[in-house]
Amino acid sequence: MENRVCVVNVTKEFDQKNILSHVSFEAKEGEIIGILGENGAGKTTFLKLLCGLLKPEEGEIVIFNQNPWIARDKVLKEMGILIDTPIFYEHLTGYENIQIHLSYMGIEKDINEVLKTVKLFGVEEKVVSKCSLGTKQKLAIARAISHNPKILILDEPINGLDPVAIQEMRTLFKTLKEQGITIILASHILNEVLETVDKIAILSKGKLHSLQNITQLKAKYGNQLESYLIQQMGGSKR
Repeated sequence: MENRVCVVNVTKEFDQKNILSHVSFEAKEGEIIGILGENGAGKTTFLKLLCGLLKPEEGEIVIFNQNPWIARDKVLKEMGILIDTPIFYEHLTGYENIQIHLSYMGIEKDINEVLKTVKLFGVEEKVVSKCSLGTKQKLAIARAISHNPKILILDEPINGLDPVAIQEMRTLFKTLKEQGITIILASHILNEVLETVDKIAILSKGKLHSLQNITQLKAKYGNQLESYLIQQMGGSKR
C-alpha cells in the first residue's frame, strides 16, 4: 500500500513550551488511524501540522511526497479536513456552502448526492444558522468528502451526533476506507475509536506512542483494553 503520510521526529512549540516532542508517524492508503489523547494532549496541533496549517520547529512532514507547509495548496486539494469547530457562511444554506467549497476546488459534483452520503435530507434550502449542532457536524463531514480527497483529517468527528448518526458515520468511514481513502481521526471518545479504526496511536505528554493494530490489541488485552489505553493516555479509569 502507498505510504501517504510520513512524519519524522517532529517537534512543535508554543511560547517556548513543547506541545509535541520528536513525534514520528505514518499512514498508508486505505487505513483508518485513531489518535487518542486527553483534552489538551496536542491532537489538534498534530492534525494542523499534517495539513500545513502549522510549521514544526524540528523534523519533517511529507504528504504525497510534498512538504505540506511549503506546498500547502497542492496538499490541501488531496485532503478533506474537519478541525476545530466547523466554520460556515451561516447566512447561506448547506447546499450553497458545499457549492462554494467545490467551486474553490475547481470541481463539479452533484451536491444532493454528497448530502445523501452523510444522511442529510431536507437541508438544501435551510440556512446554516438554523441548523442543529449535529446537522452542522454532518454538513462539515459532507464538505470534507465532497471533492473526493485521498486523505481525511478529522478532529472529534462525532461531536454533537446522536447514536444513530454516530453509527451512520462509522459505516461511512469504513466505506471510504474500502475506496482507498486514508482517514486520520483524533478523539477522546475511546469506545468510538475502538469500533472504527484499524490502528491506534496515543498522544500523552507531548509524545506519540507507536501505532498499534487494534485487532492485535483486542486479542492481547480483551476486556482490559479500555483500562490499558486509559493508562497509556495518562489517566485512570473512573
